[in-house]
Order: sequence, then C-alpha cells, then structure tokens
Amino acid sequence: MDRKGTATLARRDWADDARIVRTSSLPAAPGDPQSVPGPPQGEPDPDEPVSTYFPEYDDHSGVDDSGALTTLFLQDRLLRNGQLAPLGYNLALSDRPAGGNWSTTPHVADVGQIDRARLHVNASGAAVALWNRYQGRLRLWVSYRPAAGAAWTPAQRLARAASFSWASGIDDSGRVVVGYATHPADVRFVTGTPTTGWSRPHRFPDGIVDDFAVGAGGHARVTILPRSLHGFNYDDRRTYSMSPTGRWSRGVRQPNTVRTITALDGAGRATSMRWEKEQLVARTSDRNRQWRQPCVLAQGLGGRRWTHEADDHFAVNSRGDAVVIYRTWNRAGGTHLWASYKPVGQPWTEPIKLPAGDTRRYAEARAAIGPAGHAAVAWSAHNHKRSTIVRMSPAP
Repeated sequence: MDRKGTATLARRDWADDARIVRTSSLPAAPGDPQSVPGPPQGEPDPDEPVSTYFPEYDDHSGVDDSGALTTLFLQDRLLRNGQLAPLGYNLALSDRPAGGNWSTTPHVADVGQIDRARLHVNASGAAVALWNRYQGRLRLWVSYRPAAGAAWTPAQRLARAASFSWASGIDDSGRVVVGYATHPADVRFVTGTPTTGWSRPHRFPDGIVDDFAVGAGGHARVTILPRSLHGFNYDDRRTYSMSPTGRWSRGVRQPNTVRTITALDGAGRATSMRWEKEQLVARTSDRNRQWRQPCVLAQGLGGRRWTHEADDHFAVNSRGDAVVIYRTWNRAGGTHLWASYKPVGQPWTEPIKLPAGDTRRYAEARAAIGPAGHAAVAWSAHNHKRSTIVRMSPAP
C-alpha cells in the first residue's frame, strides 16, 4: 500500500504448466496483471518448464513512499546442459517503479539450496533481504540496498555461527534489526547494516521468539517464550523493548498466556491483537507506551486459528493507523470475512462485512495500510483461482 492509496497484491499463478509470480494493483497499473520476469536462463531451454516461486510464509514484497515496488522470489536453476538443477534455486530481487513494469533483468543475489527468504523495504526504498542457504548445515545470509535504485550489496554471512533468523525488520533510517540463532533455543539480536557493520549481539534467555515488531522510528519489541526443563514455559512470556539508540530494556512478564501479535508506529506506540478463545481483542499504548484498556472487536469467532493467520491479518503504519481482517464462522452461515479500521487516536470502526460471494470458503487473506492511512484487505478463493482486493480510504 503506497502513500497515494494504490494497493498491490503479489500472488502465485500458473502459465504453460509452470509456476509464476504475478502482481495486480488497485487502481490497476498498465499491463496488469504483470508477471515478474525471472533471471536470465541461457540455452538450451529445458524440457521441463522453469518455475518461479514465492518463499513460504515470509515477507516477499515491499513498497516505498514513492510507490516503487520491490519483490524477492526463487526460480528453478538451470545447469550448463540446460537441465533443471536438483534442489537448487536462484534467489532474485526485482523492482517496479510506480505505474511501471517489473525490471526485465532481476538481481540474482544467491544460488543454491535456499530456504526461508524474506524482504523488508522502508519509506525511502532502503531494503534488506535475508535467507538461509544449506551448506551441510543452515547458514544465514544477507544483502542490503541503502536507497531506492542503489545496487544491492554482495551476499554475506550475517554472523559465522548464525544458522537461521528468528525475525527481522528495517526502520526509516535504513537500520536493520535481526534476531538469529546458533542452535534451536538460542535468541540473539543485532542492529546495523552490511555496509556500516553490525552491533554486538544482545543475547536473550534461551527460548523461541513469540512476537517481534520494528517501528519506523527505530523502536523494536520482542516477546520471548522461555525454555524450561520440561519444554517451553507458556506462563512466563516476557517482552523486551529496544530504544532507537539500540538499548534493550529488562523483560516485562506478560499478563496472560495467549499469544499476542504487536506492531509499532513511528513513535514506538504499540497496537496489539490477540485471538482469545472466540474473541478478537485489540489493545493500544499511549505516548508513554503504557497499555490502555483492551477492546473486544468481535465475538463468536469459531474455527481453528493458525499463528501465521494472526500475523498476516493485521497491519499498522508509521503514524499509528491500523487495520485488521478476520473471519467468523458458524454451522448455519458458514465463513464470512470482516474488517475493522482504526485511525490514530480514534476508536476502532464497527466491523465491516466484506463483499459476499468469495467469503464462504477462502484460502488466504492479507491486510495492509499505507503511510497516509489508506488501507486494503485482500483474500483468495479456496481454489486460489480468484483473488479480491478492497480498499478503504481515510475520512477527510
């Protein structure tokens, strides 16, 4: 979602028996839907079609304040004889100016057995890509772009012992925050960039990262679910806050055992969302970052919920506007999708029922919000053959 209110949806599709990546905008860009061109493939063409993929579950597209788009994707890799390489991919990055077309020559950042790749883009177009490459064991790699149109840095290891990334983000100054692990229960965070260098790692108690957010102004929050002798201690979740200077606070124990998803605005104020039994509960913090009373947005939310559903269905912009998309379910009426919007400093709107026809059965849903308060929600039908985008504009 860009400053002018243009929403762009990136999705997987099929063409000539090969998987491809396509984008569509609302309002539509010339040539929509557009296919993201893959890296040059060479000759001869393989008998089997070359496919382009999005990484599973992670962030793979971003937009800056000018409306320029950046996307990260994987593509089947060819050997010199023109055949597909087993278990190998090109990791590529492509750009698209506002209202324009995707670059025909994407930047190939890495080649090999790539896993869990993600991309973050800030307001000025600075961006960071992080991914795992398997080399006998997992290794964490990173590439950085200091501004829109600048060259990407060569791929480099984040840290010699880093095996995978817990979480990551970028603020509007271009500083990157990365949480990584050297073994399954290890949690370490660093700040910096590949060009300026990385801070000394800040190590947290052994556990897993339960929630993480970076604000445009440089604040960050991480919630750790600690490990105990008998597994993970769900009664002792603790949240740690980082100031724009990079200092981490002491851990604050969370008052409940329900997983909370949190996002930060540019001033470090938090908006959180949690699915508690059959209720959707929202909470915001004030300028002193003290929590206000929780607000129940919806009740009777039946059906099983997954962790990634909470992450994808909720977004906050740098000034503090927020949007959420959620589903209700009952045996008589089936599944319906709803959205709520919160202008900064104001209450949440009454639930907005999304257009009928595609909501009884759906596969995925997403929410996004731009820097000027324009919001969008999108969902796909259960067979992935149709996607719908709905925009909401802020009141004048």
